[in-house]
Amino acid sequence: MDHLCRNRGCVNPDHLEPVTHAENVRRGNAPGQIAVRTGRCQRGHSLIGVVADCKGTRHCPQCQKERALGRKPPCPGCGAPMDPESAECHACWLRRVAAACKQGHPFTPDNVRWTNEGRRYCLTCRRELARKYRAVRKVMA
Repeated sequence: MDHLCRNRGCVNPDHLEPVTHAENVRRGNAPGQIAVRTGRCQRGHSLIGVVADCKGTRHCPQCQKERALGRKPPCPGCGAPMDPESAECHACWLRRVAAACKQGHPFTPDNVRWTNEGRRYCLTCRRELARKYRAVRKVMA
């Protein structure tokens, strides 16, 4: 059944038309069906001459180019997205440039840990902070 009024809750027989499933899909308002009917993608680029892929989907070549230009290139050191103007990402730059924490403890592999957000912290400073916190809690108890 095709709802001519495009209201699924409508049961008025004048608004319903019996059609095949394929015809109902062709009449749909999905972005892909609109592109098939108009010959244009959602952004208005022409889809004339665009061939469908193995799944039967047509991709707008102009939109694909625009998406590729908007992507940040991967960092050669770690593969994370980076600024196109720089030679490495911020995390790789920090690893290379900053060799010690604010307190002067060296950032060696056994003294540094990384958070899920990509920030690093000094284990020596973290341990000192935990000792101070435990001492304060012991006094308060």
